[in-house]
Amino acid sequence: MAIVIDRETKQIRYSVDAALYPDHMVLKSKAVDLDVEAIEAIPQQYRKIAGKSVIEMTLAERNAVDAASANTIRNERANAVESGDLMSVVDSLISVINQRLPQDQRITRAEVVNAIRGAS
Repeated sequence: MAIVIDRETKQIRYSVDAALYPDHMVLKSKAVDLDVEAIEAIPQQYRKIAGKSVIEMTLAERNAVDAASANTIRNERANAVESGDLMSVVDSLISVINQRLPQDQRITRAEVVNAIRGAS
C-alpha cells in the first residue's frame, strides 16, 4: 500500500495501490519515504510538485491562487444573482430602494450585478 498525491489537484490519497494511480506521485511506499506530515501541513491549494518533492508555493504564487479564487467566487455570486429566484429578490429590492431615491439616483439591475461581481 502507498500514499500518493494527485499531480493536478494535489489531493493526497492514503492506503492505495500506487499502480492504480499512474498519474499520481508516490509519497510513501516501500521505495519512497517522503515526509507526509510536512506535506499535509501545506494547504492543498498551495502545494506544488517540484521534481520529486512537494513544496509550498512562494508568496507570489499563493497570492495568484488567492486572486484567481476570489475572481471565481465573484463570478459565481454574479451568476447566482442573474439566475432563478435570486434575481426576483434583487429586482424587488431595487424596486423598493428606487421608490425612496430621487429619480436621478435610482439604481439598475446591471449596477447591482456589477457590484456583486466586484465584491470580495
